[in-house]
Amino acid sequence: MGLENDSLESKIASISSDLDELRGFRNRSYSLSDQRRFRDRASAFEKQLKQKDEEIARLKEDNEVLFTENTDLKTTQTKLADSLTTMKSSNEELSQKVRVASKLEAQGINVNIINQRGKEKEDNDNEFRAKRVDKIRIDFKLAPNAVAKKEPKTVYMRMIEPDGAALYNLSTGSGTFQIDGDDMYYTAKRDFVFDNTQQPITFTYDKNAEYKKGQHTIELYAEGFLIGKASFVLK
Repeated sequence: MGLENDSLESKIASISSDLDELRGFRNRSYSLSDQRRFRDRASAFEKQLKQKDEEIARLKEDNEVLFTENTDLKTTQTKLADSLTTMKSSNEELSQKVRVASKLEAQGINVNIINQRGKEKEDNDNEFRAKRVDKIRIDFKLAPNAVAKKEPKTVYMRMIEPDGAALYNLSTGSGTFQIDGDDMYYTAKRDFVFDNTQQPITFTYDKNAEYKKGQHTIELYAEGFLIGKASFVLK
């Protein structure tokens, strides 16, 4: 229990000395006062030893209680650690659900072209003549979402050409963003403040070069999610 035992060892040594002296009692002559002194000392030592035995017994009981309490504390600590792990897992799961629920959605995606004279041409079939295209205009609205935070956000637009590559040009505002930890090229981006009013967003993209013939795909991303997709054909 971490207690000092020097005093007890000293007393035991003293008793041993007295016992050695008493062993020679038969061979020596002691006065009545000496005999009485030995008896008194022996009785006192016996009393002290009894008290020490009782003290040791109490210490053993206390040690058993402490051992039990320590075991209980370890069990409680393990349960608390398990509870914290469960709570952390639940919080992560809840956070993921909130994140998914707050995902934005692009509705009514409409693709039009702007010719060299600056005139916009609509085509219900989303088929245009490539040689007439100067710019591509993409319009859409954000669906209502009460869970999404009203705060500054960014929408990334990827225009995928017929060969499967995304249009990318630093001089026209292209760059990279991350999806699930991986870098992805975007064609253009728009910063806005989400206010949950079905606000419209427009991309007008100028390639500064001739567009390729074939099917093009428009992909829209925000906060790590694909929020909308559309396609159009250039003949």
